[in-house]
Amino acid sequence: MADLDAELLERAVRWCAEAGRTATPATLRRALSGLGWEELLTVRALLADPPPVRPLGPFALADLARGAPADVAAERERGGRYPSERGDPRFGEPSALEARSPPSPPLVSKRKGARRGKGPGMVIRRARDAAPATPAALPAPPLVEELLLAEGRTVLERLLREHGARRKALVDAL
Repeated sequence: MADLDAELLERAVRWCAEAGRTATPATLRRALSGLGWEELLTVRALLADPPPVRPLGPFALADLARGAPADVAAERERGGRYPSERGDPRFGEPSALEARSPPSPPLVSKRKGARRGKGPGMVIRRARDAAPATPAALPAPPLVEELLLAEGRTVLERLLREHGARRKALVDAL
């Protein structure tokens, strides 16, 4: 997680106030703590402009940084789907809305060709989240003396014909 500086938090408090929601630096820290540095750059860009719709709070700002449309984030804010200091269990007693309503289903794209079926929806996997592939065990490189023998020479000549006089390609092929 990137560090949240005081200037960013102050600008976010003012932005949320302009968007119709009060926010404290503690709430903003909680809302923005899960964002990566790219998303924090998006937050800074969002804070440079006035709020696109109302109401938008700290968690809606985080959703906007993740790429949610502004009208969807405002609808979630109006519907009470984001935690608040008044009713969040981490701040005290749970709100009546959270106690009686099940979690909301994930948003499904309404684009033509979107998946329609029973299931959890579309899963997006980012390349940076993938586990690094373990390289296969490389065969032992041939000895230089073996390459200078008659059959080794033919191997070298074939590699030169295939890859040309490019050192890196030859070494990779060996």
